[in-house]
Amino acid sequence: MQHEITEKTILRAPATVVERAGPALVAIDPASPNWITTDERGISILRRFDGRTPLGDVVRDYAAEVGTDVHRAWLHVETFARDALRQRFISTDGAVPQPYLGRAAYLRTDQLREFWIQINDFCNLACEHCLVSSSPQGGQGLDGSLVKQTIDQAVALGVERFFLTGGEPLARVDATDLIDHVVRVHERELVVLTNGTLLRGERLAEPGPVAVPFVEGGRAQLAAGLRGQQAHPLAEAEQRPPLAGQHLPPLFLGLRVAGQHRTSLLGPPIAVVS
Repeated sequence: MQHEITEKTILRAPATVVERAGPALVAIDPASPNWITTDERGISILRRFDGRTPLGDVVRDYAAEVGTDVHRAWLHVETFARDALRQRFISTDGAVPQPYLGRAAYLRTDQLREFWIQINDFCNLACEHCLVSSSPQGGQGLDGSLVKQTIDQAVALGVERFFLTGGEPLARVDATDLIDHVVRVHERELVVLTNGTLLRGERLAEPGPVAVPFVEGGRAQLAAGLRGQQAHPLAEAEQRPPLAGQHLPPLFLGLRVAGQHRTSLLGPPIAVVS
């Protein structure tokens, strides 16, 4: 967001704590929390943003302090101000922000609306970029009864949307049972984060509440480089038209499941290697 800065602009900086980190100075706003790194000149400018003094006066005071002309001082002050505004460290409204109440106040369980569950580490692929390093050697995750208990507790806390992730969630032998527990038993929205290679069934070819945004295709060597040597044949087995004429390696699929339309998403269970 661009802010118009003139000689009449009034800027407000928070009450900061300044710490030295080698040659740099770190100005910390303990009430946000937020911080910036600068030098002695930046701290001098920052302390002049008091929410009352017009920027023209700040420039002239700064010029007198550092012994430079007003034009060069304006360049210093304006550049610093724009950077600080971009980082939301200072403001132009003069208002004192509400104090930061700490993480606990913003993560109260009575405000829980979405809930993510990593239900396994096993995956039929071995992608180099996987956040949790899933692979065919990964574990099968918690017992299904514990996952269901977790879902029950989350519903009691007000969760409206669940995300099942892994690993490859659909590689679990009880995947459809867990899906049913969310969308049929509790009638909650569910998104399954899957690589898409295990999906089967007529539902995938029909329009309806199961939305499947899919990016697929690509050169074998590129897919193999991202997802391992076994990725490309699996992707080709479930080949669909490429997105907007592009040919990309298989990436990621978000499967949105509605309660009464869960049938026939999966074929026979794959061999599981724990």
